Amino acid sequence: MCRASFVGAAIVFLARSMREGRDLMIGGTLGGILGLIHLVLFVIAAIEILGSNKSLGNKLLWLLLILFLPLIGLIIYFLMGRGK
Repeated sequence: MCRASFVGAAIVFLARSMREGRDLMIGGTLGGILGLIHLVLFVIAAIEILGSNKSLGNKLLWLLLILFLPLIGLIIYFLMGRGK
């Protein structure tokens, strides 16, 4: 529900910006690329976590970490959470 509110606010912001004639191409493109990279890394981490042989509690904690602390959680997971 929180993400839905954020997405709705982002859509309203973009619509108003486009109506006012702001040029969002450079920032929008860069933000889109970074967002896509973040999404791909999130999906990879989630698949690795769910497919690992960690306990259910550890899986849940890692998933919550990368969900609620997106950038920091992914960095921590890729540095410390992956099994060797």
